[in-house]
Amino acid sequence: MRNSILPLQVRDQMQDQWLQIRLATILPAIMVKHQMDMWVIIGREYQEDPIMETLFPAAIDSSRRLTIIVFALKEDQTVDRLVIHTNPDFEPFYRRVWESAKEDQWGCLARIISENEPKHIGVNISDHYSFCDGLTHSYVTKLLEVLEAGQAPAVISAERVALEGFII
Repeated sequence: MRNSILPLQVRDQMQDQWLQIRLATILPAIMVKHQMDMWVIIGREYQEDPIMETLFPAAIDSSRRLTIIVFALKEDQTVDRLVIHTNPDFEPFYRRVWESAKEDQWGCLARIISENEPKHIGVNISDHYSFCDGLTHSYVTKLLEVLEAGQAPAVISAERVALEGFII
């Protein structure tokens, strides 16, 4: 019975393998299905978005100040997986895109959104499921502030994507 529990290192490897599979296969399919060309997940220290835990590699245990993950659906129906954070442990799962010497994290998010020109920006807000309702009011407000004129109507709930692919 004692040997039935895997060592932490093996568990971490399994978690990372499953995350890589989910990000490479399930995520693009669900984003295409629900016509969501961008998904922005924002979490902060002591106020984690519930879904973030399912998207962190084993080496990451929390947001540490502010962490922003952006999934951008590309024309070839693959997903560009970006993180606006300095921690190198997010790689190879996410590409770190924050140029901290040139911009703050919100400026980086604005740049990413502008470069991708999404028609729909999914965020974790929900009237029915707490798992999909992790975006705080202050961060919704901040997100709307960094959007260019006319982009606010593109912000929609990512509830369907979260429920279908990321509840563990």
